[in-house]
Amino acid sequence: VSQSRYKLTDEFNGNAVNWTKWRNYTAGDGDYKEGGGSLNITSGGAGNRAFVYSNVNMTGFNYTIEFNLTGSPSEQFHFGMWDFGFGSDPLSISPKGVYIETGGSINNRFVVRNTQGAGASTCSGSYNPSGWHTYRIEANSSNQNLYVDGVLNCSLTVALSGNLGKVIMGGNPGSTFRIDYVRLFQDLSTITLNSPADNYVSNTSSVNFNATATVSGATLVNMSLWTNATGTWARDSTQNKTGATIVTG
Repeated sequence: VSQSRYKLTDEFNGNAVNWTKWRNYTAGDGDYKEGGGSLNITSGGAGNRAFVYSNVNMTGFNYTIEFNLTGSPSEQFHFGMWDFGFGSDPLSISPKGVYIETGGSINNRFVVRNTQGAGASTCSGSYNPSGWHTYRIEANSSNQNLYVDGVLNCSLTVALSGNLGKVIMGGNPGSTFRIDYVRLFQDLSTITLNSPADNYVSNTSSVNFNATATVSGATLVNMSLWTNATGTWARDSTQNKTGATIVTG
């Protein structure tokens, strides 16, 4: 990924939370600490919630966010991309966005909600929130995907409307969890496979692939062909070129 496409990164390697990147919302008692290479968030007792949310506003679509974190399966915590009003308790308004709810009684849900306070599309994940896991959410205008440790875990075909708002991480009363890093970027590229056509059958062992990639606001450096001829997806070849448009064949 080209660095110019990153909208927000935080490796949490400092001694204090970088409050130029984050804001906090706390209902009651909450604790935010950075140290040992992670951000540690602890909510207080009954009625208390603690969240951090980014100072980055997300407009448009094609966003990918990746978290590496751990928490207790008995505790409820939430992370992803939410659109909510400042000063509001995020959970009390059923926020619009694409996010994960995991731990406690909420049964590892992947949630897509287009209107604040309205019903949501959900699917149940098959992951255990204990231990360190890498969660990756890919959100575009029509399909929303959740990957856990590099494996597709949930997929929802739901069209998004409006903007995605903020990156948010937080927990319900009594939750404690640690985040190793957060990385958010926007995919500004468009890739078109010009040939061969879908379901093409070749009579020879040599097939020529022709594709065009374009990007705005960044510079492309390569384009790769991935195949699963052996039953496992792997990168077959890479064309290294530089520019706003790459045509390869």
